[in-house]
Amino acid sequence: MLMKLLKYEFRSIGRQLIPMYLGVLGLAVVNHFIGPFRMNSPLGNIPAVVSVMAYTGVCVALFVITILLIIQRFYKGLLTEEGYLMFTLPCKPWQLIAAKGIAATAMTVVGSCVGILSVMLIAMSLQDWGYFFRGLGEIPWLKLFEEHALWPLYIVELLIAMVFGLFSTVGHVYVSIAIGHLSNKHRIAYAILAYIGINMIWGVALGMFGSIMNKLNFNTIPIDIYIDGAWAAHLAMIILILSQLIPTAIYFFSTNWILSNKLNLE
Repeated sequence: MLMKLLKYEFRSIGRQLIPMYLGVLGLAVVNHFIGPFRMNSPLGNIPAVVSVMAYTGVCVALFVITILLIIQRFYKGLLTEEGYLMFTLPCKPWQLIAAKGIAATAMTVVGSCVGILSVMLIAMSLQDWGYFFRGLGEIPWLKLFEEHALWPLYIVELLIAMVFGLFSTVGHVYVSIAIGHLSNKHRIAYAILAYIGINMIWGVALGMFGSIMNKLNFNTIPIDIYIDGAWAAHLAMIILILSQLIPTAIYFFSTNWILSNKLNLE
């Protein structure tokens, strides 16, 4: 059932965002070709200025619409009249939350990739693209792997940390909306207050953790442990992953508990 929910989410989101993605990339190509020739245009800099303003406007619109969609798909889909239909489906609340969270995270990743690609399209010529791909092909990947056997693990760890970071950000929004939903009135206001309150709680918790770590004297621990630079980096990455995984789990299970036990669609 989760796969069916994901298919529905991606189809609904794609109808709204794919035209925006194509618009950003199209305007990036226009900016690339207008830039070098704007001085020869009889209109001077006007075409370039208009093109840059249009590109900037579409990028800002894409960013704002992505955020609004993340909020709207969860709030409208589960906590308004539409929720009556969603909760009659043969699935668990956690599947509904997971489907919307995965789609929101994927939406954020794709939007970021489109933004990066659009900048590259503006800045890089065809010759630059040729140098770029030729450079990738000339990298001695096998030799690099032999000399630094653990570097793929660094990349995997970094990607995992980034993904959980996005899940944590989306989960923070979801649990705040769910907490605001517990109120009979002014739900949006309470959701905003919940979002700010959760931020403050995590800030205090991280501050306390940092203070405790600063007071610990690891030289007095009667354990002979040697960690070289490579494994110390892996340990740091694992801590980074846990720092994103823990709040993600808390947000997910809290939201699931609220929707499973305190749902009120009146």
